[in-house]
Amino acid sequence: MEAYREQTREAIGRVLDGKLSFPDCIAALDAALADLIPRLTPKLIVPLRALMLANNEIVVKEMERRAHHRRLVLHMRPPCSVNPRERTAGAGWTDLVRWPGMPRVRPDSWHCRH
Repeated sequence: MEAYREQTREAIGRVLDGKLSFPDCIAALDAALADLIPRLTPKLIVPLRALMLANNEIVVKEMERRAHHRRLVLHMRPPCSVNPRERTAGAGWTDLVRWPGMPRVRPDSWHCRH
């Protein structure tokens, strides 16, 4: 059970650090569980379920946090022109107010939805 706890802690830590994608994290959690199942005893089922639920809650909260951050970034995008040549013309958009952890984004990497 300790090996499973360490494997899942490492996978979730890498997600929180931004070094592992969510699908890769789920795959790592599944692999850790598949490794534990052959050695699982009945008295470990309840603590395992509690740990799995705690891990799930951490991952879901991180997904919600990133989705919220993405929505904030989308609302901060400047209006852009239909003409791609006008999109970056004379724009000082990189000087927008940024909060800690927000990546500096170049204006030509923002996409318009027209």
